[in-house]
Amino acid sequence: MLVGSGDPLKSAIRFLEVQKNIGAHVVGIIGDAPTRVANIAYLGGYSRLRDELARRPYELVYIAVAERDERLLRRLVLLLSEFSVRQFIPANQYQLLLGSVKPLSKPGQPMIEIRSELLTPIERALKRAFDIGLSLLILVVTSPLWLVAALLIAVSSGRPIFYSQRRVGRNGRTFRIFKFRTMIPDAEAATGPVLAKTRDPRITSIGRFLRATRIDELPQLLNVLLGQMSLVGPRPERPEFVSEFERRTPLYVRRLNVKPGLTGWAQVQLRYDATRVAPDLKLQMDMYYIENMSLPLDLKILFLTLFVVLRGEG
Repeated sequence: MLVGSGDPLKSAIRFLEVQKNIGAHVVGIIGDAPTRVANIAYLGGYSRLRDELARRPYELVYIAVAERDERLLRRLVLLLSEFSVRQFIPANQYQLLLGSVKPLSKPGQPMIEIRSELLTPIERALKRAFDIGLSLLILVVTSPLWLVAALLIAVSSGRPIFYSQRRVGRNGRTFRIFKFRTMIPDAEAATGPVLAKTRDPRITSIGRFLRATRIDELPQLLNVLLGQMSLVGPRPERPEFVSEFERRTPLYVRRLNVKPGLTGWAQVQLRYDATRVAPDLKLQMDMYYIENMSLPLDLKILFLTLFVVLRGEG
C-alpha cells in the first residue's frame, strides 16, 4: 500500500514502476485526494487506513507524505505500529521522526524501514545469553561491594538499604527497578516525582559516592537476570516522565521497542543529568544505539562504561 499525496507519492510510484526487480505489487493508494494510476486503485482518505489494514493482509506500507506534514507522518507511523506490517519512509524524513529505523539501500530511492522488531530471533537469544552470563559474573566479582555499600548506608542514614521504583520497560510494561538507596528516606514526600540533579540536596554524602562510582546501580543486575532489563540499552524512565516526553516528542514511545539497559550509549556520551537538561539530545543518542544495536556495540559501551565509572563521570 502507498500512503501519501503530491510529489513524494508520485516519486514513489515512478520508482516502483522502474524498479520491477523489487517484486512489489502495489494494491492501492490512500491519501488526501484520488491519484489516478493505471492498475493501482485509490482506496480513500487517511481515515480509511485502519479499516483497510484490518480488511486485508498487507505486507508493506510505503509512506510518502510531504515533509511539511510532520504531524501527519507521526500519526501514520504510530497507527501502523499497531499492525504487523513493514513500514518504509523516504530516508530524508528520518530527522522528522527520530524513530527506530534501519537504512535500506535501493538505487534512486533511499528508504528507511521503521521496524517493530529490531533484532532477529537469533540476535535476541545471543543478547539474552550474554546478559545472563555477564550479569552472573559481575554479581560474583562485586559481591564484596554489596556488603560494603549496605554497611555504609545503614551507618550513615539508617534503613532501608535498598530502594525500588516503578520504571517503564519494553513495550511500555512497568516494573520495579532495584538500587542501593542514595537519597534521604521519603525524598519525594513533599515534591512528588522529580528528576534528580547533579547537586541534589536530597542525596546523602554516602549516596553521592555510590552514584559517582555507579555502585548504586549494581542491584539492577537482578532486573537483568529477571529479564526486565538488559546490560546495555536506553535507561528506563519513570512512567510520569515518559508521559511528558511522549507529549514533547510523539515517537518517543518507539524507544520502548527494546529492553532498557543498566548502561547505554547516552550514559557514556553525555552528562549525568542529560535527561533533564537535554532530553532531545539524549533521545538521539538512544536512537543511535537502537539503529545500530549489536553485541560488538554492547561490548564497546560496556568498555566505555568502565572508564566512566573509574573517572566518576557520565
